[in-house]
Amino acid sequence: MKKVRGTSIIVGVALGVLMLGARDTSSAPPGYSAYNVQGTYRVTFSGILLATGRIESGIGIFTADGAGHLTGTEVFNAGGTVCRDVAITGTYSVGANGIGALSADFSGPTPGCSGHFNSALLVLDGGDVVHASSTDPDFVTIAEEWRRQSQ
Repeated sequence: MKKVRGTSIIVGVALGVLMLGARDTSSAPPGYSAYNVQGTYRVTFSGILLATGRIESGIGIFTADGAGHLTGTEVFNAGGTVCRDVAITGTYSVGANGIGALSADFSGPTPGCSGHFNSALLVLDGGDVVHASSTDPDFVTIAEEWRRQSQ
């Protein structure tokens, strides 16, 4: 009987750990939605401004609320102009197939470090990873990836 009791305790502890680590998905619709994109994301990106051939690359931290609103901060190099402390605010949507859209404004203290951008989103791994690609006609994304930060 001791062996059964010890096994029951181990199974109970394992289930408790699994339940503590799980996200509440009770209000999530089936398939993908904006709900899947929530939490804090570490972001890397690079691309080319077509009109000038200027290469841009940067990093950032975004927070998404799961209801279509995003805020964050980024640092990027825009063809030699280093843009620090750039604030981001935007809205996003995600279709059931995991493809979505982002529209965002960015504003930094350095001249040339403010503007607007639009991107297509591809939500992967339940929202743990997001890939983005510019939908603006004058900018080509080389790579952009968001990774949800573990809690």
